[in-house]
Amino acid sequence: MAQDVKQVRADVHDETLRLRTALRDLVAISAVPAAWVGREPQAIAAEFADVLVRSLRLDFVFVRLLDPGGNVTIEVSRGNAWLEFPQWLQRRLTEGGRFPPREIVPDIGGDAHEGRGIAIPIGGNSEGGLVVAARYRAGFPDDIDQLLLSVAANHAATACQNARLIVERRRAEEALQQARDDLEMKVAERTAELSRTFKVSQALSGEIEQDKLLDTLMRTAMEQAGADRGLLLLASGEEPTIKAQAAINGDRVFVQVRDEPVTTAMLPQSMLHYVMRARESVILDDAVHEGSLDSDPYIRQHRIRSALCLPLINRGELIGVLYLENNLAPGVFAPARIAVLKLFASQAAIALENARLYRDLAEREAKIRRLVDANIVGIFIYALEGRIIEANDAFLHMVGYDREDLISGRIRWTDLTPPEWLDRDTRQWVPELMRTGILPPFEKEYFRKDGTRVPVMIGVASLGEAGHQGVTFVLDLTGRKRAEEALREAQMELAHANRVATMGQLTATIAHEVRQPIAAAVTEAQAALRWLEAEPPVLKEVRQALGRVVEDGYRAGDVLGRIRAIVKNAPPRKEGVDINEAVREVMELTRREAVKNGVAVQLDLADGLPLIEGDRVQLQQVLLNLIMNALEAMSGVSDRARELLISTRNAEPGGVLVAVRDSGPGLAPAVAERVFTPFYTTKPSGLGMGLSICHSIIEAHGGRLWVNANLSRGVTFQFTVPATNSAS
Repeated sequence: MAQDVKQVRADVHDETLRLRTALRDLVAISAVPAAWVGREPQAIAAEFADVLVRSLRLDFVFVRLLDPGGNVTIEVSRGNAWLEFPQWLQRRLTEGGRFPPREIVPDIGGDAHEGRGIAIPIGGNSEGGLVVAARYRAGFPDDIDQLLLSVAANHAATACQNARLIVERRRAEEALQQARDDLEMKVAERTAELSRTFKVSQALSGEIEQDKLLDTLMRTAMEQAGADRGLLLLASGEEPTIKAQAAINGDRVFVQVRDEPVTTAMLPQSMLHYVMRARESVILDDAVHEGSLDSDPYIRQHRIRSALCLPLINRGELIGVLYLENNLAPGVFAPARIAVLKLFASQAAIALENARLYRDLAEREAKIRRLVDANIVGIFIYALEGRIIEANDAFLHMVGYDREDLISGRIRWTDLTPPEWLDRDTRQWVPELMRTGILPPFEKEYFRKDGTRVPVMIGVASLGEAGHQGVTFVLDLTGRKRAEEALREAQMELAHANRVATMGQLTATIAHEVRQPIAAAVTEAQAALRWLEAEPPVLKEVRQALGRVVEDGYRAGDVLGRIRAIVKNAPPRKEGVDINEAVREVMELTRREAVKNGVAVQLDLADGLPLIEGDRVQLQQVLLNLIMNALEAMSGVSDRARELLISTRNAEPGGVLVAVRDSGPGLAPAVAERVFTPFYTTKPSGLGMGLSICHSIIEAHGGRLWVNANLSRGVTFQFTVPATNSAS
C-alpha cells in the first residue's frame, strides 16, 4: 500500500514537472512574437524554427509560410532527421495533397528509428502554410506537444502576417511617397508651364501694334517649341498671306515682318491646306520618312525632320496658321510641348484678332479725326443734358463762338436751340434717339452768339449703349436758303413774264373788252347831250343816259382791274379763293379768243365747293395757261368739233379738283412724261416754261398737277389744291 502511494506521489511529481516545463515553454513561445515586431517574414520564419527546436527539443522542424494568394513565400528547416522522414515530407509536398488539421506521422523509418512526426496546417485549408515537427521519442507528440506546436504556429503565422502587412504598408508608403514626389514634380512642371504661358499671354495681350505683336509671337513660339524656323500666316480671303518669318542663328531668334503670298518654297503647302480645311493640328515627327506627306515638294527638297502646323482659331473663325519646323532631329514637338503650344495658339489667335480690331478702330478714328479737322461740316460731341464736350472749328464758326468758349463750358446745345425747336427736340427727337441710337437728318435753327439765327441740317448718332453722349453732324443751310429765296424770286419774275406774255396773246380780246364799254359810254353820253339840247330839256332821259355811262365806266374798270391783277408783279398772298369765280373771270378774258378759234366752251362748275387756300393771281395764271394751251392745240383741228370743257369737283380728302378737257390732237406718251420739264416744248416758238411754272405753282399750294389722255381725242389737264382750314 505504501508502495502504491509512493508511486502515485512520484507520478504526480513527474506530471507536475512536465506541466511546469510545458507552461515555461508556452510562456517562452508566447513571448517570442514581441521580438518579431518589425522583422522581415524570412527572419521570423528562421527564428521561429530555431525557437521550436530549442524550446521543444525537437530533432527536425520544417516551416512553410504562404502569402494569402497561396503562393510559396518562405520555407525553412532545422535539425537532423532520419532520411525517411524528409523523404516522406517531400513526397507529400510534391503531390500537392492537403494535410488534415493535424496529421501524426508514427514510426517513419521502421524499427531502427522510433521517430514520430506531426504536420500542423496554418489556417483551415493550409492557406497560411505548414509546420512539420519530428522527434526521437515514443509518444511524440502528446497533447502538450501538439498544444505548444499549434500555439507556436499561430504566433508565427500572425507575426508573418503582421510583418507582411508592415512590409506592404511600407511599400505602400514608399509608393505613396513616390507618387507624391511624382505629383509634386508634375505640379512644379505644370506650374512652370503655366507660368511661362501666363507670361506669354501677358506679353501677347500687352502688344496692340501688329508688327510688335508678330515679333513677340514668333520669338515666343520658337522658344516654346524648340523650332529652328517658323512662319506665321494670316487668313485673307481664300489664300493666306505670310506676315512673319523667324529663324535661329546661333543662340538668337531673328524675326522678319513680311507681307507676301505663300509659295512652295516657303513651307509644305499640302500640310497648310489640310490644316486650313480641317482646322486641326498636324505633327510630323520625321516628315521625310513619313509616307503621308513625303511627296510634298518642300519636304523632299529641304529634307524636313520635325514639323508642326497649328491653326489659330478665335470664336470658331480661322485667324491664321503657325508653322514650325526643326531640321536637326525627329520627334522634337513632344506632347508636352504640343499642349503648351495649343494654349499658346489660342492666345495668339485672340491677340491677333484684338490687334486687327485695334488697327481697324485706329483707322476709323483717324478717318473721323480727318473729317473733323477738315471742317467740311460742323461736328460736335454732346452730353444729353446739354453740354457740348468737343467741337470742330467749322461748328464754332457756324455759331459764332471760339474755342475758349468751348473749353470754359459756355456752349450748350440746349442754349443754342430756339424755344420752339427745343420743345420739339425734347418731345420727339430725344426719345427717338434713346430708342434707336440715331436720328435721320432734319432741319432746325441754332442761335448764333450775336443772337441771330442760322438754319442748319443735322444728323445725330449716340455713342455707347447708354446713349447719354453722342455726335452731331451740322450742315450750314444759310447759302442754300439764300439760293432758295433767289430761286423763288426768279420763279416769281418768270411767272410774271409768263403772265405778261400770255396776256400779250390776248391783246385783241383785251382791246375789245375795254373798247365795248367805252363805246357804249360815248353813245350814252351823246344821247344825254341831245336830251339836254332839246327845248325844254328832257332831264329824265338825261339822268338815265348818264346812269348807263356810269355803269359802262365801272364795267371798263372791272376789265382793266382783272387784267392789271394778272399782269402786276405782286408777292404771293395766301387767302381763301372761290375757284368757280376764278374760273369765270379767266373765261371772260379768254372768251373772245375761244370764239375767234371756233371753240365751243362749256363750264361744269360744282356748287358748294369750299374755298381754296392760295394765291388768286397764281391760280388764275395756271387756269389761263391751261386754257390758252388748249385753244392753241385745237386751232389746227378741222375734222371734228373743237370743244373745251372746264369742270370743278370736290376732291378727297378736303380739297378741290379742276379739270381742263380739250378735243385737240392729244399728246404722245413720251411727250406726256416730259411735258412739265422746264424748257421742254412742242411749240415752234415756245420757251417750255409755261407748264413747268404751272407745276411749281400747284406744288407750292400743296396740290398736284397731271395730264391724262382722253378715251377719244385730246387730253385733260387736272390739278388739285387743298381747301382752307376753316372750309375743311
